[in-house]
Amino acid sequence: METMMEIRNELSSARNNFKTVFVANYAIWLLNESKGSSRLNKTAQTIMITFCPFPAAIREKLIGNPRYSELLTKYNNKQAQRAKRLTNMVQQVSQRGKGVPQELQDEIAFSKL
Repeated sequence: METMMEIRNELSSARNNFKTVFVANYAIWLLNESKGSSRLNKTAQTIMITFCPFPAAIREKLIGNPRYSELLTKYNNKQAQRAKRLTNMVQQVSQRGKGVPQELQDEIAFSKL
C-alpha cells in the first residue's frame, strides 16, 4: 500500500508521464546513487538495480553500504542462477554434438560479471 502511494505521488508530480519519472530516476541513479548517496526511495532503487544495474566495479563498492547490500545480494544471486542455467544449457547443446552459439557464450560471460 505504501509503495503504491509513493509511485502514485511520483507520477502525479510528473503529470502522469511514466517516461518523465523514469528519466528523472535514471539521472538520479547515475549521478548520485552510483556514488553511494541515496536519493531514490526503496521501490525505485529495487527497480533500478533489477533492470539498470551498475557495472561490477560500482556494485562491489556499493555492496558494503547497508542500504544497497540486500538489493545487490539478491541481484548477484539471480545472476548466479542465470549463469548456472545458461551453463547447463551449453552443456546440453555440447553433448548433442552441436555448436554453441557465440551469443550464448557472451550471455554467460555477462551473467558472471
